[in-house]
Amino acid sequence: MRLARAFADMLAPLVTVGETALADGVRLFERHELGSFDAVLAATAIAEGADALVSSDRAFAGVPKLPYVDLADPELGALV
Repeated sequence: MRLARAFADMLAPLVTVGETALADGVRLFERHELGSFDAVLAATAIAEGADALVSSDRAFAGVPKLPYVDLADPELGALV
């Protein structure tokens, strides 16, 4: 139960995807090699001014203005 609470605390507050981020996600989907969910995730991260989007999916690296960090990046520890 502690692990679940710690995980929930880490994710809070969850972000609601707005109409603008959804439209931006569709544009990212059309222009980049991202799946639809990943495109909306990237657009939302940009819109919310996220410090980083951490993923092993290197397709995020091609998205302008997205602060992408690869899970294998040695600098990841400094972000957590």
